[in-house]
Amino acid sequence: MRYLLIANPVSGIGLAKAQIASVEAFFRKHGQLLDVRLTGAAGDAERFAREGARLGYDVIIAGGGDGTINEVLNGMTGGSTKLAVIPWGTGNVFATEMRFPRRINAICRMILQGQSEPLDVGLYGGRRFLLMVGAGFDAYSLKQLEGQGLKRRLGVIAYAVAGIRAFTRYRFPQIRIDFEDGRSDSGSFVLVSNTSRYGDFFSFTPDASPLDGLLDVFVFRETGRFSTIILVLRYLLRFIADPNLAAPPLGLQRSRIYRTRALRLSSTKPVFTQVDGELGRGLPLDIAVEPAAVELILPKRSVKRFRRRQRSAGQRRG
Repeated sequence: MRYLLIANPVSGIGLAKAQIASVEAFFRKHGQLLDVRLTGAAGDAERFAREGARLGYDVIIAGGGDGTINEVLNGMTGGSTKLAVIPWGTGNVFATEMRFPRRINAICRMILQGQSEPLDVGLYGGRRFLLMVGAGFDAYSLKQLEGQGLKRRLGVIAYAVAGIRAFTRYRFPQIRIDFEDGRSDSGSFVLVSNTSRYGDFFSFTPDASPLDGLLDVFVFRETGRFSTIILVLRYLLRFIADPNLAAPPLGLQRSRIYRTRALRLSSTKPVFTQVDGELGRGLPLDIAVEPAAVELILPKRSVKRFRRRQRSAGQRRG
């Protein structure tokens, strides 16, 4: 087996750089060939992944945060190469969602075992995403981090700083959603999810699964700063009360969750988007799902959990 590790050495405020040698030592100890490519700028991970797939690596490992995973995913179009992840990022939403082991050696052992599952990916403007596309306030907050290096210096705290800064400036324009079946809706915040977890504390789309061939779309119909504060507080309090609670918080009336294979987001005013936690393009935007598009090495328990969740969601909808 041939493995390629594409690592962002400054992920997790530089934590990745110190652990790359440990990963190399683990693979060497188990008699496996591991090549390492370090990224230095945006787009490197995608380019390295494209080269790795062309050269016939059996597994490409994305070592970094959700943004690095997204780049590697977009480089791996076509072919039979499997994708694996070592979470070294600031937020690591995907690894949290999939309940990855915490210890590096345990993750490396999981990769060598090679248990994989074909996962859905989302498509937007010719590119792929694994987690989500958000349109509205969350993307505007990320815009406040652009070019300032706050994530590298402050880690997770940078998101709070950006949110506070954005909160005083954002005007909450309306976003229109048009679904493939002719339905439509509008709101001030839209989240298109392939997986259920939004961040450490939130799950706006608790039934979303990367195994069902569908995208879950959360639409927040209210607008303004006060309504946004209430939205965040309700989800935060729900998490504190019960992190595994699947139902929306009590009192959240003006929201809706849809399930679809394709949709279009548009607005009469400029609206930013975020894709897998990184700033994306503006609206309008066409989004669709590509079922079972990538073979991803995962903990066995994660796949079982998603299967159970799908059955439960089907029973609730039935």
